Amino acid sequence: MPFGLRARRVGWSAGALLLAALAVWGLGRLLDQPITSVTVTGQLQHVSPQDVEQVVRARLGHAGFVTVNLRDISRGLSALPWVASAAVQRRWPHGLTVQIVEQTAVARWDGNGLVNAAGMQFLPAARFAPPELPQLSGPPGSQQEVTARYLAIQGHLTEAGLHLATLSLDARGAWQFVLDDGVVVRLGREHVD
Repeated sequence: MPFGLRARRVGWSAGALLLAALAVWGLGRLLDQPITSVTVTGQLQHVSPQDVEQVVRARLGHAGFVTVNLRDISRGLSALPWVASAAVQRRWPHGLTVQIVEQTAVARWDGNGLVNAAGMQFLPAARFAPPELPQLSGPPGSQQEVTARYLAIQGHLTEAGLHLATLSLDARGAWQFVLDDGVVVRLGREHVD
C-alpha cells in the first residue's frame, strides 16, 4: 500500500475520531442544563428540608444535569445528623430526586447521645432526647455491645410485661440494669445470659 494512501486513511481516521469526540462533547454540553428542581422524598421527622437544600446547593456548585457529582451530594447528606442514608438520582430534564432515610433511635447513650439498633452512636449530643428511650452507658467504644445486650434483655423483659429504664456496663465488665418500676438488677461479669 502506497504511503500517501496510508497517510490519507490515518488522516480520515483521526478526523473521524475528532469529529466523534466533538459530537460527544457538544451533546454533553447540550444535555448539561442547570438543575432547577430538587425533590426530597422520605419520611422526614428530624431532618429539615432546609438542611437538605443547603447541602445540595453547597455541593452542586455550577454543575449541570450531566456533570453533577451525585456521590458527593449523597456523602454530604449522609453527614447530616439523623440521616441513616441518602440516595440522589437525576430526574430528566432539569431535576434531582433525593431519598432520605432517617436514623431510628433505640436508646439514649451516656446522657443525651442517641444510638440506633446497630449500636452506632449517630448523635453524640442531642438537643432533645426522647425521655421514653432507655438510658444506656458503658466504657468508650462499647456502644455496640451494650446496645446488643439491651435489645436481647428487653426482648425477654417485654414477654414478662417489664420494661428496661437503664442498662450500664462498667469498666470491669459488670452489667447492671434498672427496670422502669425502679427495681435494680446487678448481673456481674460472668454468665450474664
